[in-house]
Amino acid sequence: MKTHCPKGHEYTEENTLVRERGSRECRSCINHRSAEYRKKHPRKIKAAMDRWTRAHPNYFKEKRQQITPAHRSWTNMKQRCTNPKNRKYHLYGARGITVCERWMNSFETFLADMGDRPEGKTLDRFPNNDGNYEPGNCRWATPSEQTANSRPNMKTHCKRGHRLSGQNIRRTAKAGNRRICLACRRDRRRQLREECL
Repeated sequence: MKTHCPKGHEYTEENTLVRERGSRECRSCINHRSAEYRKKHPRKIKAAMDRWTRAHPNYFKEKRQQITPAHRSWTNMKQRCTNPKNRKYHLYGARGITVCERWMNSFETFLADMGDRPEGKTLDRFPNNDGNYEPGNCRWATPSEQTANSRPNMKTHCKRGHRLSGQNIRRTAKAGNRRICLACRRDRRRQLREECL
């Protein structure tokens, strides 16, 4: 049995389309042919899409209604942990954070465990921020709760060398719970007073 298509692509499970009669076809070749056709015949593609849209006027509206906030959170959770092309993969999947099998394979079980997503909240791993996405370690949290539960900031000192801990810091809710160095603030005020005098 051939292991590669005539163009040299390997017949892997993801890259192989099995037809009804049992013949195999390379998905990479199919995608390449489709892309070439779209480039050569943009007007035909647009006309076909217009015909299809007129025949199914409510299709996209119904699809949008089916995608609830909880479904978006479930999809994004899986993407962060499994897709290396996702822009946040280095913070999740690359760190070894995974989605439990129960949630990975079924949105219904995720919804049964977590319930609908409340307005203004997102999915948060709690109490173990380094743990996986699984029942017992997830909650719906506000942005400030998320920030409080995030990994500690690696900075221990401000730009001017003051220690960022204890009585020397103040958190601001407006700036995403960011830490402000109080020593720097006192220095700036003192400098302004001196300039005014």
